[in-house]
Amino acid sequence: MIPIYICEDSEDELKGLQRLINKIIIDTELQDELEIVCATPDPYEILNKIKDSMQTGIYFLDVDLGPGIMNGIQLGINIKTLDSAAYIVMVTTHGEAAPLTFKYKIGAKDYILKEKQDEVKTRVMECILQAHTELSDFNKNKYRILTLMQDYTMLSMFQNQVYCFEVIAKTQRKIRVYEQCNMREVSSTLQEIKKQLDNTFFQCHKSYIINMEHVMSINHEQRQVVLDNGKEVPVSFRNLKKIESFFQEFCVAKAIAINRTVQ
Repeated sequence: MIPIYICEDSEDELKGLQRLINKIIIDTELQDELEIVCATPDPYEILNKIKDSMQTGIYFLDVDLGPGIMNGIQLGINIKTLDSAAYIVMVTTHGEAAPLTFKYKIGAKDYILKEKQDEVKTRVMECILQAHTELSDFNKNKYRILTLMQDYTMLSMFQNQVYCFEVIAKTQRKIRVYEQCNMREVSSTLQEIKKQLDNTFFQCHKSYIINMEHVMSINHEQRQVVLDNGKEVPVSFRNLKKIESFFQEFCVAKAIAINRTVQ
């Protein structure tokens, strides 16, 4: 069961979002797989619930949670420390705050504006179906471990939580590993690491391997990939067409998986 959390300071909007999500769960016949476990205006109640949960969850957060209390951005930061694979969606009237989700590396999957009422239902449904697919895969593959060496110690990490690998310039056998809430340096080469990775990873540059699960967009002109934590990764000229094709196929495969979930 994947838990869903809602934090919204307006009682009417909290109840409205709760009703909408429950209807989506019923309409998509996911009652046995998704459940709202906490709908509250209190961000601390959300954090306390997470501490008692062993499951990664879906979070719908408002940005402004009232005076004298942590806002949704701060709540997202705290959620990530407790649930590193959290699927966070911001639902708010504060469109100007969207860049802060990148600045603070919350990795919000979507940013839904309340005033666009005609879009809210569709966007919330898309987020729930996408999150269900991703988190179901995450839970099934949560023991998919990558093993590397750090300071003469064996280091294990979940592949799902890795954003990218980067060769550290002017070093031998030194790689930076960017995770959802961490950055580590390990002793290895990209070629050695690739042997352990599944097909969600792509080497876009001689110095970088990226996790396609975390790709937000590809900038053809700048030859860059933008990840959902805001990090920009260079793409070599010869890999540009390859990654664009790979990304398109990857998105189609995910869309098919979502459609199967709906059916």
